[in-house]
Amino acid sequence: MLRATLRFQLSLAILAFFSCATVPICQGEDVTAEQDPCVSSSKDYRPTDEEIGDDEDRYFALRDPRFDYHGEERWIEELGDDAKSYVLAHVDHSDARTRNNAIYLLRAADVDTDQAKQIYRAHLSDPCRKVQAVAAMRLVEDGVYAPEVISALVRNVDHQWYDVRRTVQGLGNIAIRPCATFMADPSQPLELRKKVSEEFPIWVDADDPSLQPLYDALESDDRDTRALAAFQLLKYKPHDNHQIAKVLAELSEQESPVADDAFVALRNMWPKPPAAIVNPAVLRWISTPGRPDIDYAFHALAIDSSSTELVEKLVELAENGVHSDEIFVYLARHPELKPPRIDLLQFLKDKIIHEPRSFSLASNLFGMGIPGQKTLLEISLDSNMTAETRMNSIFALRAFENEQEGQQVFSEQEWNALVSLLEDKEPSVAQATAIMLTNLGQTSRDLTPLLVSAWLPNANNDIRFAAEEAIPANPARATELISKLAKLCLELPEDSDREPLVRFLSDYGATSIESQDAIVDAIVNHVDVDAPYLFDYERMNMQLFRRLEREIPQNTGSKQQKILQVLRNVFDEAEWYDGDLTRILAQTPPDGLDELLDSQDDKIRHSALILYSYYSPKDPKIVRRLLDVVKAESEFGSGVDWETAMEAEKRLNKAGEALEPLLPELIEMLDSPDEYPSAATTLLETLGPKASPAVGKLTELLANDEPFNFKFTCSTLAAIGPAAISAAPTILEYGQEPHRLETVARTLRAIEADTSVLIEPFDRKLADPFHQYDALRELSELAPAPIVAERYAAALEGDNWNMRLVALRELSLTDVKAPRRIVPLLIAGTNSKSISYRRGAVQALGTQSGLASQSVPALVDVMKNDPEMTFTAILALGNLGPEAAAAVPDLRSYLEDEDHAVAAIRTLGRIGEPAAAAVPVIIEYLAGKRQSKKPLYFPSPVDAAIESLGNFGPAAKPALPLLLEMYHDSNHWETKQKIAQSIYQISSGFGAVNGIPQPPEPEPVRMQWSW
Repeated sequence: MLRATLRFQLSLAILAFFSCATVPICQGEDVTAEQDPCVSSSKDYRPTDEEIGDDEDRYFALRDPRFDYHGEERWIEELGDDAKSYVLAHVDHSDARTRNNAIYLLRAADVDTDQAKQIYRAHLSDPCRKVQAVAAMRLVEDGVYAPEVISALVRNVDHQWYDVRRTVQGLGNIAIRPCATFMADPSQPLELRKKVSEEFPIWVDADDPSLQPLYDALESDDRDTRALAAFQLLKYKPHDNHQIAKVLAELSEQESPVADDAFVALRNMWPKPPAAIVNPAVLRWISTPGRPDIDYAFHALAIDSSSTELVEKLVELAENGVHSDEIFVYLARHPELKPPRIDLLQFLKDKIIHEPRSFSLASNLFGMGIPGQKTLLEISLDSNMTAETRMNSIFALRAFENEQEGQQVFSEQEWNALVSLLEDKEPSVAQATAIMLTNLGQTSRDLTPLLVSAWLPNANNDIRFAAEEAIPANPARATELISKLAKLCLELPEDSDREPLVRFLSDYGATSIESQDAIVDAIVNHVDVDAPYLFDYERMNMQLFRRLEREIPQNTGSKQQKILQVLRNVFDEAEWYDGDLTRILAQTPPDGLDELLDSQDDKIRHSALILYSYYSPKDPKIVRRLLDVVKAESEFGSGVDWETAMEAEKRLNKAGEALEPLLPELIEMLDSPDEYPSAATTLLETLGPKASPAVGKLTELLANDEPFNFKFTCSTLAAIGPAAISAAPTILEYGQEPHRLETVARTLRAIEADTSVLIEPFDRKLADPFHQYDALRELSELAPAPIVAERYAAALEGDNWNMRLVALRELSLTDVKAPRRIVPLLIAGTNSKSISYRRGAVQALGTQSGLASQSVPALVDVMKNDPEMTFTAILALGNLGPEAAAAVPDLRSYLEDEDHAVAAIRTLGRIGEPAAAAVPVIIEYLAGKRQSKKPLYFPSPVDAAIESLGNFGPAAKPALPLLLEMYHDSNHWETKQKIAQSIYQISSGFGAVNGIPQPPEPEPVRMQWSW
């Protein structure tokens, strides 16, 4: 695929270069070939009579073709008889343009491949770099990836052909060392090395040995080379970045033009660079009076609560008038650095007064503790301040945990003064105070009038935005507020004012009839039902949902269509967040929906059909109509648009066995190749083995040349399973191309065909320097098999860094069932100096089962002695399940570690009964009695505990009362579902007796296809 693409791109590029005027590198009549070897590549260059030879027409047909692009064959025809000899005779022509074209045409002239490769290789060092580029591109097309070939492409990356630049990046791992070597060479032009940096392959591992030239360049005597290497390496976030930090700091010391970029890089470095390297350079930069744009430098400071000496130096600079404003603003953003100084508090106060829109400064002031919070109170109470300044100061006080905390900070007199602002003459001040007190949970005052006024069209925009989170803690007051806002919603003149209020009512007041009336009125008469964030569909209240169902027969026309669309939106979001929620919402088709299936309005009829399919996805009449919609999309005048057809196809995928009566029709649809990839293959895949009568037709379709046809057809055959075994020979026949090998492997395994025949093509692909990485990744499709395990072992034992990483990644996903061959290699990998390699080895150990006597002790050792891998090792032990029982005593100790408790909770649950002694502690996390950090992309401690306790089964029975209480308290369907699942795992009888609906069985997992 890459080579075919390259051929097409190269042919276009050749014509663009040789059919259009080119700008020579050197200009002027006196330029010679010695001065510029490419001077003759210009179309304006006039060859000598000697260069032209005897046949001028033929010569210029080669040098300057006189036609638009029609392909290489046309070009060869222009050269007349014996074009092959003519082309070969000009590959070493003195005119750069002529020999360039001759080299390009070698393949079209049917020159022997080996002879052509020799010519290409000879011109990799051509005096004209443009000729080098053509020769190198041709070799890459032919699958030659030798270092000298890639180096020739790299040094020509500035070529005007887009293809050269793109090819360098597309070569991936192969191009890393040539690019790194070129960038690290100070003898090469700096601008050209920068070009190489721009096209450097992406997804590079920081520990890849191919990057070594760049690491060495950090010690170069040439400043530009050091800087270029540092900026390039930073893209890959190397773990040991001290030398990079030194180079970047040095750039500021030397007043480099890229000093600002260096500061940005220092700020973004991870891990954070040592303060001893960064801070002296930043301080020197900041200490220069009058220097403009020093914000970047401030951001680069490595500072924390222990940086007392640094803070004193900054304050000293500010007091001496050196960048005073910038320093005080910076310190204000870091209130944890030291107790707030009076001068800093005063500075912030002045800044807030003069920049009333700067809410962040008010927040900074709050973060300075009691002195800052009392300063905010002082500003809030000062009637001489602008209303906006006072409002922002009041809003900053919302950061108190609750009303009681505020009352502890302020004296009784101060607190009463703050509360008295509820009667302030400035409406925004009074409203901000009411919102602040509501957010803090106060219950003693009736703030309803002020909270309602915050929603009026004339209210300050910040006030209206803040009001969206202001709901009284007192239930009676909350009900009163909802009632008044529902009435207001009906009266608002502008739809833009109504939309946020509709969202508020649906979030907090959906059980109220008044609120429901207002929401329905807004839907049918005012708002755009597809507006972003109109509803939090995932959390829509069930009573509001049922009310909307009842509204279907109460409306007509566009109003009815809007109700249908909102209900569809709810289901769409439900399936996105939690597929089982659809089955909870869709109980019985609402009244009036059936009649709309025959509506004369296309939009209403189609929308009703899609909605009905959520309630009755397997109703034969619905399935029939959905298929009619899919088929009608391609018919002119059918009234079915593409989006409707796609939605109908998506719903048909939920029909399951209800599609079986339509099997002959689906098979007939396979005869529409112009529609590929058509709905027919997808729907047949849904039927699985019942679609076996389609095997013959699907087998015929394997020969179709459409790129995606082969993949979609194989996916359907795989879903049919062993009944599709007769397709195996055809799959093999048309699956020989390297890019189809993964699809073939998956399909043959699914239909239970012999996959041993694929080892040879996989080995050929593994031997290809470009395709070997994909081959090793795809090889897991044949696992478990001893020969597959051996290929992964060979990769781990080899010296190709990226192949080793690919092997680790696949072994972390697939158990190859060869523990004695694989596990020792992974254990050795846990001692690597590379953090990425250690991580991969640890993850893979958690996947390879069968040798727990070795893998578990190794993982425990990593967990206890490699702090960077502790979290990963805990999760890896969980993936081993009960095999990791020996690790339970050590794992339980991590329940006391706030950084690793979530991982330990999940892992102990996955180990199950052998870890049952941990259940009481996990229940404490469930109850919120213990706190832990929530790792990024991981569940909260409570959610982790819900999942874990369910995995323990009956051993977690003491958790049942608390889980039951949480189930009834939760209004979030996804959370209720998880709790119900956990309860039924522990005790199905308990769930049934207490009226908890049994969670639906999860839908069968279907084969996942990477494309």
